[in-house]
Amino acid sequence: MAVVGSALFADAGLTAHFGLNSAKLVKFLAEVERGYLASNTYHNALHGLDVGQTMHFFLTEGVGLGNQCSWPEKLAALTAALVHDVGHRGLNNNWLIATDDPLAITYNYTSPLESMHASKVSKCYRVLHVGDK
Repeated sequence: MAVVGSALFADAGLTAHFGLNSAKLVKFLAEVERGYLASNTYHNALHGLDVGQTMHFFLTEGVGLGNQCSWPEKLAALTAALVHDVGHRGLNNNWLIATDDPLAITYNYTSPLESMHASKVSKCYRVLHVGDK
């Protein structure tokens, strides 16, 4: 995910436009890949990369979406596509809530999966700043 994901950012012009540090981008995406559960046969890192590549296609191949988005929107769309299921165990929100799963309890029975994904991605981003003041 780290190598192909960073290539998608570069090809879409995002690395250059935002002056992204390529080494930090690879480090972030490697951390995201570690956050996906290999034991999940569908919602795993390959799925995240597949969705990311599909978003890249829509942003760059003249199908219209890329021409309608601002640079920040393109950055957000590609990032969201790559990270959207990080940590997914293969259970849906309704099941988590109905069974009083600890994840549902942690997030007060409100969108536990989405809250968990956002939390995990935030932790992935934080690894870039470990030791920074």
